Formats: sequence, structure tokens, C-alpha cells
Amino acid sequence: MSSFFTFAGPYDNGGNGKHNEIDIEFLGYDVGRVQLNFWTNDDTYATSHEELIPLGFDPLGAFHRYGFKWTSKSIAWYIDGNLVREHFDGLNDPIPKATESLQKIMVNVWPVDDTASGWAGTFVYPGKALHAVYDWVRYIAGESCTFDNPPGSSPPPPTGGATTVSVQQISMSIDSRATQAIAKVSVVNDLGQQVAGATVTGTWSGVIATGDTSRTTDSAGVATFYSSRSRTPGTVGFCVNGVTAGNLKYVAPVNTCSSIVK
Repeated sequence: MSSFFTFAGPYDNGGNGKHNEIDIEFLGYDVGRVQLNFWTNDDTYATSHEELIPLGFDPLGAFHRYGFKWTSKSIAWYIDGNLVREHFDGLNDPIPKATESLQKIMVNVWPVDDTASGWAGTFVYPGKALHAVYDWVRYIAGESCTFDNPPGSSPPPPTGGATTVSVQQISMSIDSRATQAIAKVSVVNDLGQQVAGATVTGTWSGVIATGDTSRTTDSAGVATFYSSRSRTPGTVGFCVNGVTAGNLKYVAPVNTCSSIVK
């Protein structure tokens, strides 16, 4: 389950200490729809307002803009600037009040357990890390707020496909004879998708300072580098110098190096 939402609860400072929430949630079993929901002063989850909205597009294929406008009169949800749902405040079914709950913005992704499998589907680990990717988040205060660009601020990036590429992981291993190091570099785009056909360059260091310096990612987005052979024991390091993948811009992670002891 991956989400973008606001939340206030009993452990937050300020407000009335009760559970208040406004949700945009993707349930793992059905990514073709998005669930919109809210809770008002509801510590027992007694009154939910869940509604599944068909998207009409593949949310895994490109970034889209999801948001809501929360005022004293209503909560209105938007997708790519289009109103898809609105719930008005009422005496018998109130929406959260800013005067009662100091909500914070949250994004998260998590595997559901058996208690929530009927809601989001049964989680099955695919053998690799799963990701939710958020391109940007913006908050505009005031009852008169709009999704237009406010004065003095930068416009949000356009809805569309991937624009950047980066190194997700560098895995190091030693061959069975303990003479050669192997570095596997995983490359993904800013949608969290593996990138095949990317050219990765790098350098070796330590007790083996030579080997492959340029390799291409395979269909799984992995470029495999082999060092030269040596029987000298010690640490072997490998650093990625750059990644070239078509029109995608390379964004270097904080750590582009890894090492292993042979």
C-alpha cells in the first residue's frame, strides 16, 4: 500500500489529540484505481469514507498529479488538475477541522499483514525491494488556495515519464578462487523502474585497481563489472563515475562506491 495523506492523532502535539486523516491511497491489488478517504475525530475507525476512483491510465507508467483542497466547507480531490470527488461538511458527517487537528503531511509505502489483506490484498514478497516514488510535494495555505502556481514559487514539474537515472545499488562479491572481484550496479529511473541499455562507467581501487571500466545494463537494469585477477589479500573497491541512458539525466546518489575484502 502506497499513500499520500495528512494525519493527526493521539501522539501529536497540539490539536485535540484525536484521529483525523485525509487520504490518497494506492491498494496493491488494484493499481488501476486510487482510494480517496478521510476520518474525523475517529479513534475507533467507526466511520470511513472510502471511495475507489478509476484512473483510466497506468499509474506505474508515468508521474501524475494527485492532490486535494481542504477548506472549512469541503474536501475536494483532484487528479492531474481535474476534480474527481468532493465531500461537503455536515453536522451529521463533518470533515476534519483545522481548528481541532494539526495535521501533518505524510507519504509512505508498507506491506500489509493478514489483518489488512482483505483491504489491500495479500502481500507476496517478489524477492526484491519494492518502492513508491514521489517526484515532488507542495503545500499551499489558505481557503482561497488553487492548484495554479502561486506568486513567487516555481511551477511543479510537468506530468509525464521518467527524466532522470541513478544508481540504486552496488553489490560486491568475490569469485570462488578468491582472485577476482565482481561489482553489480543496479540502475533505475526516477519512476523506480530498471533501466536496460544504460552505459555505466567506473573505477577499481585497493589491492586490485584494474578491470572493467565500462559496461551496459542488461534487461534487469544491472551492469556487471569484473576486476583483474590477483591473489593478494585485502580490500577491493569499486566506484561508479557516471551513467548514460538516452535523454535521462544522471543523478549521482550520496554514495557511489562499494568495497569488499578478499
